[in-house]
Amino acid sequence: MKVTAADGVQVYEVSAGKRLPHWISERKRRTLSKDPDVSRRVDIVQDLEFPSGCGRVKMTGDGQYILATGLYPPQVRCFELKETSMKFMRVLQAEIVQFQVLSEDYSKLAFLCNDRSIAIHAKFGAYHNFRIPAPGRDLVYHRESCDLLACGSSSEIYRFNLHQGRFVSPNLRAKDSSAFESMAFSPAHGDLLACGGAEGSLECFDLRQRENAPVVLDVGACIDQPDVPLTCVRFSPDGLRVACGTGSGMVALFDLRSSKPLCVKDHMNDEKIVDIKFRHNKQSRILSADRRVIKLWDPETEAAETITSIEPSGGGVNDVLASPNDGLVIVGSDTPKMQVFFIPLLGPAPSWCSYLESVTEELDDQHSSGANGAGNNVSAYDDYRFITREDVASLGLTHLLGTPVLRAYMHGFF
Repeated sequence: MKVTAADGVQVYEVSAGKRLPHWISERKRRTLSKDPDVSRRVDIVQDLEFPSGCGRVKMTGDGQYILATGLYPPQVRCFELKETSMKFMRVLQAEIVQFQVLSEDYSKLAFLCNDRSIAIHAKFGAYHNFRIPAPGRDLVYHRESCDLLACGSSSEIYRFNLHQGRFVSPNLRAKDSSAFESMAFSPAHGDLLACGGAEGSLECFDLRQRENAPVVLDVGACIDQPDVPLTCVRFSPDGLRVACGTGSGMVALFDLRSSKPLCVKDHMNDEKIVDIKFRHNKQSRILSADRRVIKLWDPETEAAETITSIEPSGGGVNDVLASPNDGLVIVGSDTPKMQVFFIPLLGPAPSWCSYLESVTEELDDQHSSGANGAGNNVSAYDDYRFITREDVASLGLTHLLGTPVLRAYMHGFF
């Protein structure tokens, strides 16, 4: 386990450390167990990895299972948190673009694949497949009407009613967008659907209206980036604010009652925003992720000040799982191993891995007492000050050159 304290906020990388192959002999395993990188590793869930990479990560409504999709071959894996191990794995025929959990547990799932197909899975396995007219990019589920909505490289949003088993007409049609990149339902206003367009327009639909009359907000023009795609759209828990992530690495936070953004956060990486999470514990915070870094920032400040940042090893972030009740963050990326982080600032450790609290406290004690080598290296120069040759001359200490009082180092002295 590694710990960083950027900006004074402790972030524990739980998944750090070497992993031992399953086929290794017991004798070799005992030998390698003396390696500090192996002995300090923590596996909160066994086999939390994929052969090539992870695409999407979600938690079921009851909080008992984690579902993740990855490659290769295209597959979905279900992890039971009570047992901290994998429950089952299923292989699909095409790569999964997005998926939704239709029930409180893993018994009903819907997968949007890159071959224009949507696969419905039941508890026993694959149940039904159907195709949509255009390649899909996002998938959402409306629980009140049992409608499954898919958007993609078309100006239409296709609605499939799972209760009736057929497409519902009329389809939702865009007003200013030629295609949609992302969608999200408001948790407070269940019939309000927000769609991020490929040209920077945010279009909101009311599913209770039979006529297609979306309310359009040009987000690209509001942040001085016209025609930038909106790759991620998320509502706050109270439904009054909506965050729009762009393809250029910016997050604009809007109040639904105003067309002017409350604040704009720039990730400064020129990478598309892949996910946004709202956190409301004692203070309002937002966790946003692009392909390279995950930032935790304060939306209450006009400058959207960064609280801390997480840069997963290997990059290629695809999805972020952050439960609103704890401080655990699971990152799905292009690396085989799913990376797990624990941020005490966001909340306590989950009940199914509460031992993380004692592990992190022990790690803090080791760092404070200087038990590890890194701590000793850092404190070795606490009583010294680095000065250049110009500083020596300005301080009138040239007569000390060559004496043990000034120790030469690189372009100056200690």
